[in-house]
Amino acid sequence: AGAVGILEFRGHGAPNCLKGITLKLWEITFPMAFLVNLVVTFVLIPGMKKQGHFEKLYFVLTWRPQLLHNGFVLVAAIEAAIAHPPLVFLPVLLLFGTVYVVFAGILFTRIGVFHYFFMDPRFKHAPLAIAGLMLLLLILHYVGVLAIAAAAHSMVAGA
Repeated sequence: AGAVGILEFRGHGAPNCLKGITLKLWEITFPMAFLVNLVVTFVLIPGMKKQGHFEKLYFVLTWRPQLLHNGFVLVAAIEAAIAHPPLVFLPVLLLFGTVYVVFAGILFTRIGVFHYFFMDPRFKHAPLAIAGLMLLLLILHYVGVLAIAAAAHSMVAGA
């Protein structure tokens, strides 16, 4: 993304295939940044507290993990506000979510661990949780589309 931005900024123009790949990755990155932040903040941290896993909670609340999930969403939001890239190709996002669920299952067969309890099929609400996360990902995508369009419009109107 940085290389594409530099090439475009200098007026050289990036190759179309590189632009296309960058846009597809952006369409995954933007809603995933918000999804990660929401899941960590409203599911994982309260779950650790409720289960009394205070050592894990201490680690998650240190600066590095906080920077990872809060910094990710802040950088994505700032980049969206500055560059206002388009978010239009929804199937890439759904494919990524599906591949992630399959990857988690394969990883479980190899090492016997699910990194997130809500993806573990032994959790009785796992199918509902996964469907809910996919729905949340779609909602975040569409909110991102609207926010980026509003930012692009306000920048044009304000110029």
